[in-house]
Amino acid sequence: MNANDAQLVRVYPRQKGGIIFENTLESNAAFEVVIEAKAGTALFGTGGRYEFQIFVRDLTDDQTIVKKARVGPGKFGDTNWPDPVLVHTFEIPAQGAKKEGHVYEIIATLT
Repeated sequence: MNANDAQLVRVYPRQKGGIIFENTLESNAAFEVVIEAKAGTALFGTGGRYEFQIFVRDLTDDQTIVKKARVGPGKFGDTNWPDPVLVHTFEIPAQGAKKEGHVYEIIATLT
């Protein structure tokens, strides 16, 4: 990555309030999707624009859980992205007992 770029570093689920990645989550408890990103020093210093979006899909029954959760549009250095390295969480509601064992896909975009 160079000074004029921004990129997603990692996207992962975790238990609500947790601190580490989780492969499996309880269907009757809310969970979080964590986005880690970074912006180059030149881009961050100019206050360039950004927007995050996430989509969460249940692949087992082909349903979209979260169609669009977003941060922004904003500018680097604002309250949502105050430092060049960012960790942001989105809370996803509990899916219920009928969803136990389902497989989910998380897609994140940074523009």
